Amino acid sequence: MTLFPGYGYREFYQRALLPMGKKDKASYYDLSDSPSTHWLIALQGFPKEPSSQYYHWNILIFPTNENGSFTYNKPYYVSESFASFHQAYDYSKSLADSALNDTITSRQPTERIS
Repeated sequence: MTLFPGYGYREFYQRALLPMGKKDKASYYDLSDSPSTHWLIALQGFPKEPSSQYYHWNILIFPTNENGSFTYNKPYYVSESFASFHQAYDYSKSLADSALNDTITSRQPTERIS
Protein backbone atom coordinates (compact mmCIF):
# COMPACT_ATOMS: atom_id res chain seq x y z
CA MET A 1 0.00 0.00 0.00
CA THR A 2 1.34 3.43 -0.84
CA LEU A 3 0.43 6.44 1.18
CA PHE A 4 -0.43 9.43 -0.96
CA PRO A 5 2.61 9.39 -3.26
CA GLY A 6 4.55 12.61 -3.43
CA TYR A 7 3.28 13.93 -0.13
CA GLY A 8 5.22 11.83 2.36
CA TYR A 9 4.67 12.72 5.98
CA ARG A 10 4.89 16.48 5.71
CA GLU A 11 1.79 16.87 7.89
CA PHE A 12 1.84 13.93 10.31
CA TYR A 13 0.57 14.19 13.87
CA GLN A 14 0.63 11.18 16.11
CA ARG A 15 -1.30 10.62 19.29
CA ALA A 16 0.14 8.93 22.37
CA LEU A 17 0.86 5.21 22.01
CA LEU A 18 -1.86 2.92 23.28
CA PRO A 19 -1.12 -0.61 24.49
CA MET A 20 -2.76 -3.44 22.55
CA GLY A 21 -5.34 -5.27 24.60
CA LYS A 22 -5.31 -9.05 24.87
CA LYS A 23 -7.98 -9.60 22.19
CA ASP A 24 -6.40 -7.13 19.77
CA LYS A 25 -2.95 -8.60 20.29
CA ALA A 26 -4.22 -12.15 19.72
CA SER A 27 -6.19 -11.11 16.62
CA TYR A 28 -3.32 -9.08 15.23
CA TYR A 29 -0.87 -11.96 15.71
CA ASP A 30 -3.23 -14.12 13.64
CA LEU A 31 -2.58 -11.67 10.76
CA SER A 32 1.11 -10.96 11.31
CA ASP A 33 4.19 -12.30 13.02
CA SER A 34 5.10 -8.80 14.19
CA PRO A 35 6.17 -8.34 17.82
CA SER A 36 3.94 -5.25 18.12
CA THR A 37 2.59 -4.38 21.54
CA HIS A 38 1.02 -0.95 20.97
CA TRP A 39 -1.08 1.07 18.52
CA LEU A 40 0.01 4.39 17.09
CA ILE A 41 -2.89 6.50 15.84
CA ALA A 42 -1.90 9.40 13.61
CA LEU A 43 -3.44 12.09 11.46
CA GLN A 44 -1.91 12.68 8.06
CA GLY A 45 -2.69 15.75 5.97
CA PHE A 46 -2.17 16.23 2.29
CA PRO A 47 -3.04 19.18 0.02
CA LYS A 48 -6.29 18.99 -1.93
CA GLU A 49 -4.26 20.03 -4.97
CA PRO A 50 -0.47 20.33 -5.31
CA SER A 51 -0.41 24.10 -4.76
CA SER A 52 -3.37 24.26 -2.36
CA GLN A 53 -3.23 25.61 1.17
CA TYR A 54 -6.26 23.43 2.04
CA TYR A 55 -5.71 19.91 3.29
CA HIS A 56 -7.57 16.63 3.47
CA TRP A 57 -6.88 14.45 6.51
CA ASN A 58 -6.74 10.70 7.05
CA ILE A 59 -6.37 8.71 10.23
CA LEU A 60 -3.83 5.91 10.15
CA ILE A 61 -3.29 3.19 12.74
CA PHE A 62 0.08 1.47 12.91
CA PRO A 63 1.10 -1.49 15.04
CA THR A 64 4.22 -0.53 16.98
CA ASN A 65 6.42 -1.54 19.85
CA GLU A 66 6.64 0.27 23.20
CA ASN A 67 9.29 2.60 21.73
CA GLY A 68 7.01 3.76 18.93
CA SER A 69 8.86 2.12 16.03
CA PHE A 70 6.56 1.40 13.13
CA THR A 71 6.68 0.65 9.42
CA TYR A 72 5.35 3.79 7.76
CA ASN A 73 4.21 2.09 4.56
CA LYS A 74 2.25 -0.66 6.36
CA PRO A 75 -0.58 0.91 8.33
CA TYR A 76 -3.09 -1.47 9.85
CA TYR A 77 -5.95 0.94 9.10
CA VAL A 78 -6.45 3.99 6.88
CA SER A 79 -9.63 6.05 7.04
CA GLU A 80 -11.34 7.87 4.23
CA SER A 81 -10.41 11.55 3.92
CA PHE A 82 -11.87 14.25 6.13
CA ALA A 83 -12.26 17.84 4.95
CA SER A 84 -11.01 19.32 8.22
CA PHE A 85 -8.42 18.54 10.85
CA HIS A 86 -11.06 18.83 13.57
CA GLN A 87 -13.30 16.18 11.99
CA ALA A 88 -10.32 13.85 11.63
CA TYR A 89 -9.17 14.49 15.19
CA ASP A 90 -12.65 13.76 16.56
CA TYR A 91 -12.75 10.48 14.65
CA SER A 92 -9.25 9.61 15.89
CA LYS A 93 -10.61 9.93 19.44
CA SER A 94 -13.22 7.26 18.69
CA LEU A 95 -10.46 5.00 17.34
CA ALA A 96 -8.44 5.62 20.51
CA ASP A 97 -11.51 4.57 22.51
CA SER A 98 -11.65 1.39 20.42
CA ALA A 99 -8.01 0.71 21.26
CA LEU A 100 -8.67 1.25 24.97
CA ASN A 101 -11.69 -1.07 24.74
CA ASP A 102 -9.59 -3.74 22.98
CA THR A 103 -11.68 -3.59 19.78
CA ILE A 104 -9.38 -2.17 17.08
CA THR A 105 -9.07 -5.53 15.34
CA SER A 106 -12.84 -5.92 15.21
CA ARG A 107 -12.65 -3.35 12.40
CA GLN A 108 -11.50 -4.56 9.04
CA PRO A 109 -7.89 -3.49 8.36
CA THR A 110 -9.01 -1.81 5.15
CA GLU A 111 -12.30 -0.53 6.55
CA ARG A 112 -13.31 2.83 5.18
CA ILE A 113 -15.62 5.26 6.86
CA SER A 114 -18.44 6.94 4.98
